[in-house]
Amino acid sequence: MAKGGRRDAEFVFTHFEPTSGWPDGWAFMVGLLHAGYATSSTGMIISMCEEVRDPSTQVPKAMVATIFINTFAGLLFLIPLVFVLPDISELVLAQQPVPAIIKSAVGSPGAAIGLCVP
Repeated sequence: MAKGGRRDAEFVFTHFEPTSGWPDGWAFMVGLLHAGYATSSTGMIISMCEEVRDPSTQVPKAMVATIFINTFAGLLFLIPLVFVLPDISELVLAQQPVPAIIKSAVGSPGAAIGLCVP
């Protein structure tokens, strides 16, 4: 269990707290950039086109597959982080939000470092 407690599913999937001072729609769209980066990982596939048999059909399939695989992997990573999310004001002050979330969840800087290392 998370040391700092857990958020409920309603918070995880519906809560929106724009604290940047930007208009709500703009803040939401800027927040979507991170999700866009997670699903747009086709660059390495394009650079390896010459290594594939029948690249005209296999590379587009691989590009589409990476979008689905990375979307799943991104959700698998992000949803648990949002369940153990500390107060937003703490994250705004943190230099690195993801390690700060993990540290608040496990309660130990050493364990947080261990979880951040792949």
